[in-house]
Amino acid sequence: MKMTLISTILFCLLIPSLSFAEGGGKGKGKKGFLKELQLSEQQRAKLKEHRQANKGQMKGKREEMKSLREKMREAFINGSSDSEFKSLNKKMNELKSEMEQKRFDKMLFFKNLLTKEQRSKFMQKRKSWKGKKGKRGTKK
Repeated sequence: MKMTLISTILFCLLIPSLSFAEGGGKGKGKKGFLKELQLSEQQRAKLKEHRQANKGQMKGKREEMKSLREKMREAFINGSSDSEFKSLNKKMNELKSEMEQKRFDKMLFFKNLLTKEQRSKFMQKRKSWKGKKGKRGTKK
């Protein structure tokens, strides 16, 4: 029993270290990637303006979704009426749709901001990100 506890503690302490060693620590991140795209001054200015205009919108929507999910769990556990359960589901679906539209709007912005070469680089980098999702305990 004592060895199992010690092994578990050591395992928990080593996982973050291994993740960092494999590149899971802080790397270039978004700013480093944007440097790789070699944005012009005009592109940087437009990007900054876009970020300022949309700052915090998705965070608020993610928090709202989290709250709706919790309400859905509670409604399920408490045996709430079907109409209440359906109402919560409808709100969640509407919010998902809004979030998808925001993501699409962001994609359109980038499509129009970047040159063909930059878009190609962007998509190549995006493929590599998708391949890494979930390997280091990141959210999907």
